[in-house]
Amino acid sequence: MKELLKQGVERIPAPWPVLIHEAFRYVRYPRIRHERRVQRQILGKLDEPCRVAQGPFQGMHYISRAYCSTILPKLLGTYERELNSAVESICKSGCDLVVDIGAAEGYYAVGMALRNPDVAITCFELSPSARHYLRLLARLNGVLDRIKIRGECTLETLDASLQGARRPAVICDCEGFEGVLLDPERVPALRHSLILVETHEGMVSGVERLIQERFEPSHEIQVIHSRERRREDLPSGLDLSPEETFQATDEYRRAAEWMFLLPRSNPS
Repeated sequence: MKELLKQGVERIPAPWPVLIHEAFRYVRYPRIRHERRVQRQILGKLDEPCRVAQGPFQGMHYISRAYCSTILPKLLGTYERELNSAVESICKSGCDLVVDIGAAEGYYAVGMALRNPDVAITCFELSPSARHYLRLLARLNGVLDRIKIRGECTLETLDASLQGARRPAVICDCEGFEGVLLDPERVPALRHSLILVETHEGMVSGVERLIQERFEPSHEIQVIHSRERRREDLPSGLDLSPEETFQATDEYRRAAEWMFLLPRSNPS
């Protein structure tokens, strides 16, 4: 019965499945209600609670929720801050296309559109609800007309999306499916693409080594490890209690790992 109810909710048009799920958790779990109260306290201390406070996407207008992640680290600019240097490298690389696989509500897709106003953006996202919020975020920031929003990413659609790009960049977070999609034999344009990928070794054993073996001939590979957040990661001048600091920076994840792959000038 529980599974049937879940399947029924998921068939409802977006974004109602997300709203129903959030309402259910709010009513059922006291912890969720407490976290919401603390979130409101933190937002009340921000000068601009609807804009990203720091980081590579500083100033980006933001919606009130994040899809399958948490909103506060994105608003405070601490979200995946280990990747800031890689994001800056992509923005300075002269790329002519950014493809975002697993775009969720659009933190990277919209952020990269703002940072790279002359660059085409294509993003793939399975969830209709996430695509709904992505459109809202893109419209809020005035870049909806510059972002192609598509559903499932396959080898064929990824290959087609990269066709004709001189120096593409690929940002990939697809819950273990990176081992299928990031295949330069099937998608040749990946050999000259900048690639920033979250690897999910816990979901697919051996995926990190597989990607390294595929791209060592053509790319320099940097492995990026996640680290715990500290108070000094917060925007300067923001005075939070220890509990608020934890909630403001908690990304609801275990330790993560990424790879940043930069194409060599003369691949072997």
